[in-house]
Amino acid sequence: MVAESQANVARERFRQLTALAELHARNVAGTLGYRSLADLIAVQLRCDLAVARRWVRAVERFGARRSLTGEALEPVFAHTASAVAAGEVSLEHAAVIAETVEAIPEAERAGHATAVETTLLEQARTHNPHTVRLLGKRILAHLDPDGPSPDERRLQQCHRRFTLNRLENSTGLLEGRLSPTCQAIWEAILTPLATRRPDDALGPGRPQPAATLARRVRGSRPPTARRRRAARSRRCPANSSSPCRCRIWSAEPAGPPPTTAAPCPSTKLCAWRPTARCSRPY
Repeated sequence: MVAESQANVARERFRQLTALAELHARNVAGTLGYRSLADLIAVQLRCDLAVARRWVRAVERFGARRSLTGEALEPVFAHTASAVAAGEVSLEHAAVIAETVEAIPEAERAGHATAVETTLLEQARTHNPHTVRLLGKRILAHLDPDGPSPDERRLQQCHRRFTLNRLENSTGLLEGRLSPTCQAIWEAILTPLATRRPDDALGPGRPQPAATLARRVRGSRPPTARRRRAARSRRCPANSSSPCRCRIWSAEPAGPPPTTAAPCPSTKLCAWRPTARCSRPY
């Protein structure tokens, strides 16, 4: 009685899977505005997205397919799909069988896929999914004793690193090892900032100091900062390329200027003292 009920449940779920396969073949999800078949299943069956994705994988493995010309094709795992349709095994058994066959190395899959599927299908008729999974692992251990070889993508993920360390003086040390794609992105961002412009003082094509690069990223200095820098370097306001030889006093001095000095030809006020003028000695 219980076994017959379980068989009826398996048949009903396979009919549901067949209907979903037909919806997938007709691209009903895209027509209704859903991003994928999983989103359509999650809304219509009111289930979680993870459960909907399991249904999609079952459709891809055990559902009927169509070629580009519209011709009907058998499911990827035809024998397992027939057993589920007959109620002999459940979809959980079928998923374990499909996962085991897909785990066979590609070099060995063509010669052993059918035999492995048939063997596990026979065991699934009398054992639970957990036991079938253990048998599948035992078969895989005989077919591929060394285990799966790590692919290039997994190796790159193992070697990536990005660390930010705080130093004692409250500064930070940034180190990292990026993937080729990330390296190309950051190189494209930083290369224009590190390249000398034609109007730079050192000329184009020379390496740019880190301080200049940081100042360019921050922006130009404000006028107040430029006046303080000019005062420290003692440059003449009228001719900033030569050292300043001027004497500065107030616009209304207490006494006349010294006889050894004459007013500066420039009538401009000092850059750092707007109320003062400068004089240049003979």
